[in-house]
Amino acid sequence: KLAIIGDVHGCIKELNALIAEIGKEVAGKVHYIFVGDLVAKGPQSAEVVAKAIELRASCIRGNHDQRVISSQYLLGQDESADTLGTAMPDGLDIKEQHQELAKSLSSDALDYLRKCPLAIKLPAEFKGTVVHAGVNPTRSLKDQASVDLMTMRNMDGSKAVENTKDGAPWFEEWDQAVASGSMGADFKGFEKIYYGHAAGRGLQVHGNSVGLDSACVTGGKLTAAILPGDKLVSVPCKAY
Repeated sequence: KLAIIGDVHGCIKELNALIAEIGKEVAGKVHYIFVGDLVAKGPQSAEVVAKAIELRASCIRGNHDQRVISSQYLLGQDESADTLGTAMPDGLDIKEQHQELAKSLSSDALDYLRKCPLAIKLPAEFKGTVVHAGVNPTRSLKDQASVDLMTMRNMDGSKAVENTKDGAPWFEEWDQAVASGSMGADFKGFEKIYYGHAAGRGLQVHGNSVGLDSACVTGGKLTAAILPGDKLVSVPCKAY
């Protein structure tokens, strides 16, 4: 079984509660995958990353995780040659909280975040792909822009955009691409997209996508999808 968890944003109490709920639903071993944004906004980012490490969970790199990684580099703490980790993608602004996390998180926590990829193709039987924000239906997975995978919400023509006032929701165009078979060849067999990032839209379930950011850090819920079957499990969250 797999449990794909939405944006946690430092909400450790809610994460522990969700894991307990998943344990009630699933007998046996579960592999956890976080859709990104484990850190920032909420009160206990360090504890959330420590829990992910303890669970041996897989993770996707979210835009807030990237900001912390890039802060570490800009502060001169990271001399690694990880170009994604060191180069700040255009369109991402670093705030003081990201710099503070870069200073305060343990080396193990920062190393864990740095190793989170932008996308994970699930084992073939699950027919899915996990990203943080969305995918551009006009590009193959290998040709997606890193900043798009971390920030996009809509498609404006062939361009991925973050502003929901521009264009149409990317998942609507993704459904059309899957129906017509026009998406990139490396998505074939992995068409179901699991993602987070879009807290303003809340939980989203569509034909070929499941959006799991249900706005935990602002008092919504923390949600996971259990695979196979896409059973959704949520716990209520405090607003931080």
